[in-house]
Amino acid sequence: MSGGQIDPKARKFIADHRLAPFVFLVDDDHRVIDRFGIFNNHPDSAIEKGVPHRTTDVLDRNGLITLKDSRKDFRIWLDSSMIRDTLAQNH
Repeated sequence: MSGGQIDPKARKFIADHRLAPFVFLVDDDHRVIDRFGIFNNHPDSAIEKGVPHRTTDVLDRNGLITLKDSRKDFRIWLDSSMIRDTLAQNH
C-alpha cells in the first residue's frame, strides 16, 4: 500500500468495513491498467490524463477476477457488502 495513493477517507472505509488487508496498486507503466482494460481514454479534465477509471477488483487465489466494479464518478463508492459477499464466496 503506497501512502501517496490512499487518503484518509479510503483508510476509514477499509477500517469501518473490515476490509483489511486491502491492496492499492501503483501502476506507473500501465501494465495492470491495460491488462484490466480500465484506461480512461476520455478524461474530463487535463489533470485526469493517464488516470484509469476508478475500479475495484476482487481476485480469487488463482488471480481470476470474481468482482469488477468500474466507476466514472469516483464520489460514488461500491457498497462494501458486495465485496464481503464476494470474498465469502471465494472461501
